[in-house]
Amino acid sequence: MMRIAKNIRDKRIENELTQQAVAEKLFVTRQCISRWEQGKTAPDIQSLEKLALIYNCKIDDLLDDNSIRDLTLKTINKSRNNRILNYIALTMVFIILVVSIVTILITINRPYEEYHINAIITDINDTKSIFTVTEEHSFDKYTFDISDFNDVSFISKVSNSMISNYQLDINDTVEIYFTKDITSKRITEVRVIDKYVEKNFMGIILVSNGEEYTSIDEIPNDLEGIRYYYLDEKREDTNLFNRHRIDENIDSQDEKRINLEILYDKSEMINDIKVGLIYDSGIEYVESITDPMLRMPIYIGEHSYSENLYRLHSYELTIQLNFMPVDSFDLIEVYEYDEINVLIQSSAYLDYTTLTDHTINSNTLYAYIKTSTINQFFQKLQMFASTVFLGESYEVYSTDLYGFVTIYTVEYK
Repeated sequence: MMRIAKNIRDKRIENELTQQAVAEKLFVTRQCISRWEQGKTAPDIQSLEKLALIYNCKIDDLLDDNSIRDLTLKTINKSRNNRILNYIALTMVFIILVVSIVTILITINRPYEEYHINAIITDINDTKSIFTVTEEHSFDKYTFDISDFNDVSFISKVSNSMISNYQLDINDTVEIYFTKDITSKRITEVRVIDKYVEKNFMGIILVSNGEEYTSIDEIPNDLEGIRYYYLDEKREDTNLFNRHRIDENIDSQDEKRINLEILYDKSEMINDIKVGLIYDSGIEYVESITDPMLRMPIYIGEHSYSENLYRLHSYELTIQLNFMPVDSFDLIEVYEYDEINVLIQSSAYLDYTTLTDHTINSNTLYAYIKTSTINQFFQKLQMFASTVFLGESYEVYSTDLYGFVTIYTVEYK
């Protein structure tokens, strides 16, 4: 240590510099230079490099072998200590960062104290600014001013779109979301679950007899030129006399789709088909169909539940018409044979009513039934024949006076 102190002092004197001048060049105090030259402390390697530049000499000229070894060890230890300190510092920063991120995530994902009630709007003032709702289960009533809904979204759950308070009506079913206590009126959202149905879509009626009926009660008993499908929750009343299908895959609490098959004989139709939608308030006619074969119309409306279900008032009812052109019979001839294939009797019928009055001969074993029709497309006579034994049945396509066709099953016995 004394060797390096002497070299530093000698080089300073050799360069005719004062301790103060050297201190200013190194940006240290004069006392620091004095302690180096007295051997009380030793400069680090960076300070030695600067001193060598000031004294215009090599750094080796300021050191001896022991000094080099001591400084090298000190530098190594200092570097190692610095690495340890840096590692500790980086570890602490990482831990702080992880803790901060976890804290933020916990804050963001913390379960929000939000509640909701299902209710029905039981009263609205004239300006639709004050609402009274009745809770579904407890039947508690709450009254809100529109100011209580500031910055609150009104959302239709049916269309998933925003609506205004002016679109709400008495008997609408809603979900009200709030924090803490609903009486504090800290409301966050209002969802309209179901709008009250003013026009209850009950079914459909098709009229080809030239008349218009204002309600289902006016429909005559003979049903000539009339087809209808009438639905309520207690019964399904229909005079289609054909196949109708309900698509169960989409039949749910929210919607129902019904496909109706309507058979008709175009050659027998003398009027357009008037289509009426049946509501609980009456029948509304929406269109006239001249050529049914070119149409597959669809009609949609809201059908109310007959029972007082609190949560949902109605479901969406869709009715699709599928018109099926067929050739009704113009003449049916029945030829009856006994067990030795001898013709016993023959009969001819122009309509279904007289056909059902047919009396079978006691010796008859089977009948040869020949059906004559006029083809709609080619306007030519066609004949079909089949053999029917006693106890079997056969189908006939019979038209009414205005072109609607019904499939009848005739039991031959």
